[in-house]
Amino acid sequence: MKKLGIILGVMAFSGIVGSQVVANAAKKNDKSTFMISLNPKNKAALEDFVYDTVDPASPSYHQYLTPSQFATRFGQSDSVINEFKSHFKKYKVTVKPNAGNLSLKVSGSYNNVVKALKAKPTNQNSAKYYTMYTLPKTLQDKTQAIIGFGVENNYQKKAAKKQAKTKFASDIQVKADTPNLKLSKADFSDKYAAKKFTSRYGVDKLYSQGLTGKGQSVGLITLSDFHTQDIKTYLNKMGGNTDTNRIKRYYTSSSAKYVSGKITKPFKKVNEAYMAQVEATLDVQQAASVAPNSRINVYIGTGNGNQTQSDYDYYNAFVQAISANRDKTLSTSFNVFNEVADKTYGLTENAKQYNDALNLAFQQAAAQGITMFNAAGDNGARDKSNPKLNLSISMSPYLVEVGGTTLPFTKKIDGRTVTVKQEQGWGNIKQIAKADVKEQSFSAGGGGFSQLNALPRYQQGVSGVGTFRAVDYIKYDKQGKGIINPSPRVIYGTSRGRNVPDVSANSDPMTGYAMYVTNGTPGQKGVKAGK
Repeated sequence: MKKLGIILGVMAFSGIVGSQVVANAAKKNDKSTFMISLNPKNKAALEDFVYDTVDPASPSYHQYLTPSQFATRFGQSDSVINEFKSHFKKYKVTVKPNAGNLSLKVSGSYNNVVKALKAKPTNQNSAKYYTMYTLPKTLQDKTQAIIGFGVENNYQKKAAKKQAKTKFASDIQVKADTPNLKLSKADFSDKYAAKKFTSRYGVDKLYSQGLTGKGQSVGLITLSDFHTQDIKTYLNKMGGNTDTNRIKRYYTSSSAKYVSGKITKPFKKVNEAYMAQVEATLDVQQAASVAPNSRINVYIGTGNGNQTQSDYDYYNAFVQAISANRDKTLSTSFNVFNEVADKTYGLTENAKQYNDALNLAFQQAAAQGITMFNAAGDNGARDKSNPKLNLSISMSPYLVEVGGTTLPFTKKIDGRTVTVKQEQGWGNIKQIAKADVKEQSFSAGGGGFSQLNALPRYQQGVSGVGTFRAVDYIKYDKQGKGIINPSPRVIYGTSRGRNVPDVSANSDPMTGYAMYVTNGTPGQKGVKAGK
C-alpha cells in the first residue's frame, strides 16, 4: 500500500446524490430504509425556544432539553407515532421513532414500501421526474418530508443497465505538496499541523488554562470510514496524543463495518469512495489533534447497498448523533445536495424539503445545547458551475458555517512570483495566475447567500449583512459553464438570505495543513481496515 503525506485544507465533500440517485434502486423484494421527517407540534414556538436558550435575558437561557423532554414539548405525540406504525404495519413495513419524535425510520421490502406510500413516478420516460406518494390525510398533515426513497421509472431502468456495462477508473492519485518529514515533531506541528492552527487562532490560550478537551467529546458526521492507523501515524508525527482508543465509530446506516470501501457501482473519472475516505481521515486527524484530550465520536453514514440512499445516509447520521445526545459539539465537512444546481430527480423530496428537514433536526440539536459546525464549501459563492449563486446544503441558520482563508505567502506559480501579504479569503490563486480558461469551477472558500434559508434573527441589523464586494474571476459561456475571466473586476451588490460564512480560518491547499492517508479505501479487497 502506498502511503501519502499531503497538504490539504478543510474541504466540503459533495456526496453522490443527484439525478442518478435511483439508478440502482432496490428490487421489489430487497429491503428499503428511509426516513419520515415530522412537523413539530408548534414550529414558531420551537424557533422561539431555540433563540431563547442563547438569550441571557430569557428565563430559558441555557435551559437545554433532553431528547425525551424535547419529544414531550415539541415532537409528535406517541398516539401520532402509533398511527404511522399502524398504517405501515398493514404492508409489513416497520416504523421506529427517533429520540425527540421528529423523525421516523421506516424499513420494509421495496415492493411493500411502494404499496404503503402508493408511490409512483411523475413521468415514466424522462430523467426529470419525481416520486409521488400518498399517505392518509391525518398522517400527511404531520409529515414534513420523506427522505431517501424513490421509485424507478422506465428511463432509469434503461440508464441503470447501460451504466452497469460502463467501465470507469477504479482509483485516483492525489497530487499535493509533500511536507518536510525530517523536521522534529514540534517543528512539524508548527509548520504543518495542529500548532499552525492553534497558535494563529488563539487556541493555545485555552491550553494554558488546562482546556484541552478532557472530559468532553467531539462528534463528526462523515460519509466514509477511515483507517485508525492513519490517525495514529499522523498524531505520532506531529507529537500529539496518540491514544486512538478515545476515537469511537458509530455506523448509522448499517451495522456492517467498512461498507464504504465496497464499491458497488462505477464512479466517473475518480474513485469517489476514496475521496470521501480522504475527507473523513482529514476531519478525524484535525479534531483529534486540536482537541488532544477529547473523545472523538465519528458517525459514519456509509450506505448499505441498495437499502439506503445518500440523502438518507447524511440526514440519518445527524439524527442518530442528535438522538444520542452524547456530544456538545457536532461538525461535518460533507454535503449531498446543492441549493440550486442539483435537482433531486427520482426522489420524494426536493432540495427545499430536504433543507427544511435538516433544519428541524438542527433545531432539536440547538434545543439540547449542541453546537454544530459545517464547512461552507470549496467553490466560493457557486458550489456548482452555474450562472446562479448557489451553495451546498445545508447553509442552516442553526449551523456555524465555517469559511476558508489563505495565509500570507510568497511562491512561484508557473514562473510568476505571487505574494499574499495578509490573511485573506481563500480564492484559487494558482487558477488566477494561470488564467486557465479550461477550468470550469473555481476553488475558493464557500460564501455568499443561502437561497433556501431566510436571514436569521441574529444577522438582522448587522452592518454589512446583505451586501457583497467581490471580484468576478468567473464568467459563463452560452452553456452556463464557468471559465476564468481574463479581465476580472471588482463588483458590488446586495442580496437576500442567510449570509455565509460566520467564521473563517486557513483552509487554502496552498497554505493548508498536512494529513496522512492510506491509499486504499477501508474494506476493499487487499486492504486491511483499521479497528
